[in-house]
Amino acid sequence: MTKKPSYEELQQRIKELEKEAVEHKRSKEELQTILDVVPVMIFQKDRDGKTIRTNQAFDNMIGLSKEEIIGKTTAELFPEHGKDMMKDDQEVMELGKQKLDIIEHYDSPEETRWARTGKAPIKDKEGNVVGLIGYAADITEQKQAEEALREKTRDLGERVKELNCLYNISHLVEKTDISLEETLQETVDLIPLSWQYPEITCARLILQDQTFTTDNFNETVWKQASDIMVHGERIGALEVIYLEERPGSDEGPFQKEERSLINAIVERLGKVIERKQAEEALKQERDKLQDALAKVKILSGLLPICANCKKIRDDKGYWNQIEAYIRDHSEADFSHSICPECAKNFYPEFYKGD
Repeated sequence: MTKKPSYEELQQRIKELEKEAVEHKRSKEELQTILDVVPVMIFQKDRDGKTIRTNQAFDNMIGLSKEEIIGKTTAELFPEHGKDMMKDDQEVMELGKQKLDIIEHYDSPEETRWARTGKAPIKDKEGNVVGLIGYAADITEQKQAEEALREKTRDLGERVKELNCLYNISHLVEKTDISLEETLQETVDLIPLSWQYPEITCARLILQDQTFTTDNFNETVWKQASDIMVHGERIGALEVIYLEERPGSDEGPFQKEERSLINAIVERLGKVIERKQAEEALKQERDKLQDALAKVKILSGLLPICANCKKIRDDKGYWNQIEAYIRDHSEADFSHSICPECAKNFYPEFYKGD
């Protein structure tokens, strides 16, 4: 038979329990103090999913006091997404394994925030799961920085495509072994690769009575166009077209950088056409000059001339006065006078020579 403890022993045991209770309370307070200075949101739940501990960061995040939080389930604290979060909690406790995740949540309709979360089961001495402890770290700024970096990378890639387009057009222009028509067609073929969605992009260049298109050209409502100007006059237009609908951007589905690119392309094409026209005009003038020089050279060759009247026969068989022939085939002209010998023969009464 077990001996009953004496009164003194009971009093001693009560004091020990009171001391343990005080130490336990102090430990809890110290732990809570530590948790409250941690900037990460920390929470603890029992097996039923009710909240039994949180830190100050958690309380501040949801905007409630600790008294309003303790004893509440996740579904009660987060009405919009709480049920899904509770399913996740139950999965951790049922499997008895920790889980790390990145979740998206909304503090307001205007702002999306992100959190990195971790949850681990809490077990008793016998290994039974009695709850879980977890944390949530706000990584919104990190996600925003990552997205900004991705956006910058995409922008850089787009700008590289644009520069390649302009470089390739410049390379085409410098070729001397292709015609203007070939230059314009190859330029049109280059354009889709430089737009945001090359797989659904086509292009058309209209130049007076000529039209150049990509093989996949089809007209739709998603169009971006720019006029081609030469000497201040519109002589055509360049059109870039999406074959399928895409999300709205700065100009319909097109970016402001694509507007700058199409304007730069038509400006360059205008200069190319001006140069080609100048080269053609120079060639025509050169041909005229060569024809004129060829005609002048005829005068230095053998000329059929009448031994009596001195008329010259042209290449069509007609006989022309010598002065008329020379005037028509050179820059020379004539003014008429009379030499002394002819004056003596034809006008002796007026000539008083020796």
